[in-house]
Amino acid sequence: MYKVLIADDEFWVAALIRNSIDWDTMGLELIGEASDGEEACEKILSLHPDIVITDIRMPGLNGIELMEKIRLMRLKVEFIILSGFDSFAYAQAAVKYNAVSFVLKPLDEEELRQALLTAVERLHSIHVFQETTAQAQSQLEELRNAFFFRTIKAESEDSFSASLETINQKYSCHFQEGHFFVITAQLERIPDPALCRKAAERSLALLRASALDAYFLSEERRFICIVNASFSPLEDYRKLAALLFQCQESLCRQADIPVSAALGTIETGWPRLYRSYAVSCRLLRSRVTDGFGRLYLWDSQRNASDNPHVHLPISRELHLSTLIETFETEELEGSLKNILDQVIQVSPGSDLLFLVLEELIKIYRQTVNQMHIGDLTGLMTQQQYLACLEQCDSLPQLKQLLCRLFVHPLERYRQEQSCSETNISSQIKLYISKHYQENIRLIDIADHLYRNPSYIGYIFKRDMGISFSEYLAAYRINIAKAYLLDTRLTISNVAEAVGFGDTHHFSKTFKKLVGMTPAAYRKKSVR
Repeated sequence: MYKVLIADDEFWVAALIRNSIDWDTMGLELIGEASDGEEACEKILSLHPDIVITDIRMPGLNGIELMEKIRLMRLKVEFIILSGFDSFAYAQAAVKYNAVSFVLKPLDEEELRQALLTAVERLHSIHVFQETTAQAQSQLEELRNAFFFRTIKAESEDSFSASLETINQKYSCHFQEGHFFVITAQLERIPDPALCRKAAERSLALLRASALDAYFLSEERRFICIVNASFSPLEDYRKLAALLFQCQESLCRQADIPVSAALGTIETGWPRLYRSYAVSCRLLRSRVTDGFGRLYLWDSQRNASDNPHVHLPISRELHLSTLIETFETEELEGSLKNILDQVIQVSPGSDLLFLVLEELIKIYRQTVNQMHIGDLTGLMTQQQYLACLEQCDSLPQLKQLLCRLFVHPLERYRQEQSCSETNISSQIKLYISKHYQENIRLIDIADHLYRNPSYIGYIFKRDMGISFSEYLAAYRINIAKAYLLDTRLTISNVAEAVGFGDTHHFSKTFKKLVGMTPAAYRKKSVR
């Protein structure tokens, strides 16, 4: 519903307008009246009408002067001009200030109604245009931001063949040849939208005063500034990063949100922007050991990629894999925390810490994949795990998250499986009793039971006190004892009859479990 204000110094004219129009039917609301131009101006500023019906000749400001003043203020108001004089000069002035209509007195109700309808149509058209424009702008911003995120999170520059000219045309940017880099700020917690908007406005105002082009992105707890600049001394980039950090830090301080920031590497081409972002993220990892409130600059830091080949001792890797395979989650949690503590003792910084974390992620992923339970435990990619860990703000938080990512999924899987593990050990024993003569493996039984081999091996050992392979060997040897009483069978015949394809292996296993060779056992038993 559009709002209407009447401005006329003749009260009977105002009364006539007020009583001659069915305001509700026309979708209008009469919000007030003014008896002179100055009062009308004050009410326009306070009541914000969409339509003003004003007489030309009034005390103080006349109707033309009122229109001129409001137009200079760039207020969106539609004017309908009333006049008792059929003057070309008045009509010309009304046209100059884009009045809806010039209506002569004495008023014709239908003519006034038509003028109001025209004003409503014009307002509606403006509203539709503004809405369409805003929607198009919003869609463009969404597309542009999506493109920016794809660019900075890429793992190589191979997929970015578009020229700057193409990017500028497609996403309404103003990039030029020069340097490209990213300044990333990490907040302790997710800011409210109002803070994001204010940070964007101030950041862009600061950046565009000294750069060719700049854009601001926000993602959860991060502010990301993409900058295109032409100056070359590294010191200039450091000064700009410091100014931007001070700007954002002062805003976040008001909201009681600690913040850190990092300047990525300075790249000479748009497709390599992902490198700058990756470096800024890597620098921000130092929050874990150094805490919030600092600006990290790449040139003052040791390049973590100078020593990318960090490996845990093979014995440690095997131990971790075994703990994962056997679902020893309590010991796994302790081992992970112990590894992190040892790394911090050796190197207090974050570089070595995250290189070791990358190695731990690889070990976990490989083991869980080999167990064929990746889908059931929500296994993520290497980069996804790293992105999660990079969100941590302290070493205790990092330890907790590592347990949530590695230990808790295994615990949930074990609990879910325990709900349906009834008689698993019994089924394994039954399968062995029927197939002991064959070359059976735990994975064969797992396929038969539609289960995970590592998990049923864990359940069997928990229930029986010995592993599947130990139980199978003992079961076969017990059967072999009965066969050995039949002297018509050779030792080789017996070995084959109980599932040993190799006589030497049979004899070695028999002696280990019984304490004597098969031949000695036969000799002793058949006396």
